[in-house]
Amino acid sequence: MKKSQHILFVLFLSLALVSCKTDTKKSSKKEVVETNVVSEKKVQKTPKVLTEKEKKVISSLFTKIMTAKETKSFASAMVTSELTGILSNQEGPFTVFAPANNAFTSLVKEKKKDLYNAKSRDSLIKLVKTHIVKGDFKLTDLQNGIKENKGKFQLKTLYGSTLVVSEKGDKIIVEDENGNKAVIIESDIVGSNGVLYIVDSLFY
Repeated sequence: MKKSQHILFVLFLSLALVSCKTDTKKSSKKEVVETNVVSEKKVQKTPKVLTEKEKKVISSLFTKIMTAKETKSFASAMVTSELTGILSNQEGPFTVFAPANNAFTSLVKEKKKDLYNAKSRDSLIKLVKTHIVKGDFKLTDLQNGIKENKGKFQLKTLYGSTLVVSEKGDKIIVEDENGNKAVIIESDIVGSNGVLYIVDSLFY
């Protein structure tokens, strides 16, 4: 009798231990799942911290040109000529007279063909650099420069040519060395490395 009671006790103890182990495993698995969920939530809530360089690129002149509807064609010209780094990575400061899209579409067929000739990027490089000036010249700076220089304020482009800024009534006119004139239609779009103007014509 004692022997049978002993066997029953051992079986009962074994079942109890197995049950306890199973509960412990379930509890451990639950804790792991809960920990993973908490970890995932923490990862999702943690915002990415941008570096100073990334912040500058995001607010750079090239980003301003690329995101503005009126200057998509000039942004495309910069990409094709491989000059985006000038206005996205370099400190500058720069002043850009970016032509509006219709300035490109109104080009005569021959000039357009020459400008986008895949075999030679020289024309496109010249065009882009002719519209960029080294220095930060906001509208008040241009107006003061015009007054202080007897109505004509000269600016040196990255291509090495000269742009002349003048006033006609309430309009600010920018003229290149070949007599091509453009009117400023939007001014003082400030980026991290300079200022952007939108003009109604090309210096080409």
